[in-house]
Amino acid sequence: ARGYAPRPLPLKGWSGPDLLAAGAELMSTVTVLRKNLAFTGPHMGDLKNLETESGYRRGVEHLTALLRAEVGHVACDMHPLYRSTAFAEEFAANHSLPLTKIQHHEAHAAACMAENGFTGEGVALTLDGVGYGRDGTIWGGEILAGRPGGFRRAGHLRPVAQPGGDRAALEPWRMAASHLKNALGEGWLTSGIEVFAGKDPKELSLLDSIIQKGLGSPLTSSCGRLFDAAGAIILGLSGKIAYSAQAPMELEGLAARAAEARRYPEGEIGDEDGVLVINPAPLMAALASDTAQGRDRAEMALGFHAALAKTFSRAAIMTCERKNLSDVFLTGGCFLNAILTKMVLEELSGAGLRVHLHRSMPPGDGSISFGQAAFLALSQSG
Repeated sequence: ARGYAPRPLPLKGWSGPDLLAAGAELMSTVTVLRKNLAFTGPHMGDLKNLETESGYRRGVEHLTALLRAEVGHVACDMHPLYRSTAFAEEFAANHSLPLTKIQHHEAHAAACMAENGFTGEGVALTLDGVGYGRDGTIWGGEILAGRPGGFRRAGHLRPVAQPGGDRAALEPWRMAASHLKNALGEGWLTSGIEVFAGKDPKELSLLDSIIQKGLGSPLTSSCGRLFDAAGAIILGLSGKIAYSAQAPMELEGLAARAAEARRYPEGEIGDEDGVLVINPAPLMAALASDTAQGRDRAEMALGFHAALAKTFSRAAIMTCERKNLSDVFLTGGCFLNAILTKMVLEELSGAGLRVHLHRSMPPGDGSISFGQAAFLALSQSG
């Protein structure tokens, strides 16, 4: 009954007026921050249709009325096309209120830090599907270092094309093509794996050209889209998904049934002007090779999880060493994956780092509104 029988989370540091945080586009929630208490409303779903957006607006009215909030400041996501951002801009303009836009993954990191009562500097391993980056590309496989108000992008997955934009999230085989293009060059066209077997060669050749030229294919560092690619390769998903995150969820379910993990190479970690860039090409090439050879799919799925966990953990450890930090925060929708979370937790804890998980809020976008409020509160307290 969250939102109808609110259970506030303590959030010290905010000395401003009542704050309304508008949340994200997917798994949307809103949060009202009053003094040192943050009240997050109920899950409202994805703001993709008029009915959901109407419910979202009613939810804002309900929560602010229930709390008798006198909103004097508004926060929202940086994404210019999010409906929650449009609402926040409209609300702020209609009431002549200041509006603060907060980068998606920095809100994720702030949420996890605030839930754990952490007020110092740390490293946030932020893995999810989509978030508007400061460089205008789609982020989602991020390592942030610092604290709210002073985060630095210390590392990220190497960006690849997301052919068709949002369409690629609905058709995971497109991301398989993009990641294999990154790993194999034009060799992906002759890989002979199941996910491409039923496709018209002309369609695949056209897609190769689209990826190469970046036509309608924004760059993304998304870990969620990497999971899509791996799921499509291993499971042979060549059509549209039937539900959100189908490929990653089926991949996790398959991995849970494996007797043992197939051993795969970790991703390559390079340094570009002091920023760690993770290239999963060796791992993706190995997946394609094993798929073509008919290896056990469950062992492949578990092996993918293990290699990815080791890669990101190694990058997080390197970041901690560079920044002289010892606290790591795991956040973003990919950490709804219990296998990945357990593996990363073990890797980082084994390296002597303090690892923090979400406690009351979900790691996915349902915590973004709380994270936006936390970002402003912790920024002010610093």
